[in-house]
Amino acid sequence: MKVRLKKLKGPHRVFCFLMMLMTIACTKEDVEQVKAKAPLRSYIVTARLDNKQTGTDSQATGILKGTYSEKTKLFTYTLNYENVTPIAISINKRLKGAVGTLVIKLSELEGSTSSSPLLGKKHLSSLEERDLIKGAWLVTITSAKYGTSEISGQITLKRN
Repeated sequence: MKVRLKKLKGPHRVFCFLMMLMTIACTKEDVEQVKAKAPLRSYIVTARLDNKQTGTDSQATGILKGTYSEKTKLFTYTLNYENVTPIAISINKRLKGAVGTLVIKLSELEGSTSSSPLLGKKHLSSLEERDLIKGAWLVTITSAKYGTSEISGQITLKRN
């Protein structure tokens, strides 16, 4: 018994060619995935201190200027203030409507006076960095005259 194979014609030939091409094209190659790291940024840090957030009748004012680098995690600042005799200056973590928690004591001045400007720097932890970038930090100046915060200001960041 003889079996003859017919030659493929027309659309059958095209179909077989496409199937063979798809089989060859679908072989999987190992592709090395590269994870892109977020760029490390630096920021200009500012805060304007006044009596608006504290609700006092103080005429004191202040301004904090500084920088922050995600690469070095170094926060540097200069705080200038006037018309206030501080007993404590601090940075607190505080979201609107919440009670603040101490982050950095810039100065403890019990029984002594501080002169403006106040300069400093601090290496931040990952949690402190996150809170700073989120805008959750508040600078407060406390005086004996008012008992609690005389003036304060929210820290804001701008990409450098």
